[in-house]
Amino acid sequence: MRTFRRSAATIGLAIAIAGVATPAFAGVDPALNHESYWEQNGLYTCTKVELTDGTTTASVPAGAAFIVVKAGTEVTQVWPGIYGGVYSGDKDISFIITCWPIYHS
Repeated sequence: MRTFRRSAATIGLAIAIAGVATPAFAGVDPALNHESYWEQNGLYTCTKVELTDGTTTASVPAGAAFIVVKAGTEVTQVWPGIYGGVYSGDKDISFIITCWPIYHS
């Protein structure tokens, strides 16, 4: 049983790293509210936009690697190939962080 749990955890980590699925982060760590956290040591360049009340949907812009959406107490990472790259929730979005890949020549 212990081996199965360890294998399942490893598979879950591999899926999250590959960008197949990313769950919402509940009880938000304040570090998740900053662009620098999502830039992953220079792999991406990210910008943050604060929103006014009433916005409950967001989509990944063309060319962006992913967006990070904070609604209520949850932070969700949205990738373009998952659910059509669209976030839709029933709570107002506080901010969106958009991250763009940095291409090295």
